[in-house]
Amino acid sequence: MLLRIIWVALLIALVVLDGSAYGSSGRDPVSATSSGISQLVENRNGKVSCWGVVVRLSNMTFKKSIGANELRIVEAKHGHNLTEIMVWSVGKKGKRLTIRFREDAGDFGTGNAVHIDIDRSAFLEPIKSGNLKFEWAITTDRMR
Repeated sequence: MLLRIIWVALLIALVVLDGSAYGSSGRDPVSATSSGISQLVENRNGKVSCWGVVVRLSNMTFKKSIGANELRIVEAKHGHNLTEIMVWSVGKKGKRLTIRFREDAGDFGTGNAVHIDIDRSAFLEPIKSGNLKFEWAITTDRMR
């Protein structure tokens, strides 16, 4: 339990201190200015909540389609892998990845965070970083 609390605190610190995407080494910024992760807040059947996240790139491009084996979505509160109950799509220009809960799967609830890992194979070449995967994290309490 203590490790989970520490992990959530580190995720929150990562988002609060920087907010941009970092490669798995924690040293290589994936992109400069307009990239990062943000909440996807939607109104579903009268409930306004964080139903997903959006990852934006500026210096790299996602492939048109990302397979389930190239993506890992983990919520911090309980450490569950949510990939099987999420759907995702890549924007037309390949600069945006939208990840959301399936219609019947729920939301992130309160006091939570999400960690996204995306394998190198999900990006178009050339990739300047030598990282095998890229990571993003964000709290999921609805921001006002």
